[in-house]
Amino acid sequence: MDQKETGAAVLAADDPAHERIAVAVPRDLVIDYLKVFDELERATHAHRQFHHSEASRLSQTLLNQPFPERRLVSPAQVQLVIDLSERGPGTIGELATRLKVTPSAISLLVDRMESHGIVERVRSTLDRRVVQVRLTDVATQISAIMLRVARAQMEEFLEATPADEREPFLKNLTRFVKTIERVEDFIPGTSRLTTSEAT
Repeated sequence: MDQKETGAAVLAADDPAHERIAVAVPRDLVIDYLKVFDELERATHAHRQFHHSEASRLSQTLLNQPFPERRLVSPAQVQLVIDLSERGPGTIGELATRLKVTPSAISLLVDRMESHGIVERVRSTLDRRVVQVRLTDVATQISAIMLRVARAQMEEFLEATPADEREPFLKNLTRFVKTIERVEDFIPGTSRLTTSEAT
């Protein structure tokens, strides 16, 4: 048995849960991963900063749209509007799970957005004891405009990208986002929305 096979066997012995993994991970690969873990965490932080920066830019673009009132004031509100538009109403707990944040942060955000007429709390039609959060009619219209603006921004970026690089870029971007989302689940303190953003 060579060194890699030995490493994989030791890893399996060290971790009872390893039996559930379909592919044996060599120990030296795990060691390499641990060596770059700090860099990966910093990369995750940089991704969140970039996400926040882009969301801020999108928010400012949206604020210049001819809405009845300038209701959207933060990237966090944009994120919640899109989630409710794409996935439908949800309870505070469900929204916290969907956006990977604490219920208290979502509750504060919903309070602020409700006061601006963006969302409303309603009783579930299936269980009157359950209170759900949903978009108002005005916010539904805003969501459609948001999607058009975001699509235009992405198309503008892709137009500046060589044609033969566009499809690989989109595939890699999708893969990267999914990887970062899994890392955010694993690394403590990496939720996308903080209490300060909600207020």
